[in-house]
Amino acid sequence: MSNFTDGLRKNIREFPDFPEHLRDLFEADILRACESLEATEAENTQLQAEVGRSREALNWLLEEYHFLSRKMTEINNIVQPLWGELSERRNDYQLVEKFIERIQEEGLEQTLKGE
Repeated sequence: MSNFTDGLRKNIREFPDFPEHLRDLFEADILRACESLEATEAENTQLQAEVGRSREALNWLLEEYHFLSRKMTEINNIVQPLWGELSERRNDYQLVEKFIERIQEEGLEQTLKGE
């Protein structure tokens, strides 16, 4: 029991002109309420600690998200120009491939070889 509960019990016992049988019931009810309050306070303290840990974890995740977001932006700034260049070269390759197909279709291979 806490000091508060012990003090309350003492005050109930020393209260003048209070019928003994009611005093026992009153004391029991108040003591149960105090025990419940103490349990609730302990649970509240535990929940506050859990909220604190959750808040720390959330802050860490947020920092990691911002870090990864900056890294993705950096990567994107590098990849975008390369992707554009690759796309241009792929188009060039496709044009050359079509040109070769056309030469083969028209039978101009021998002419180009100088035969």
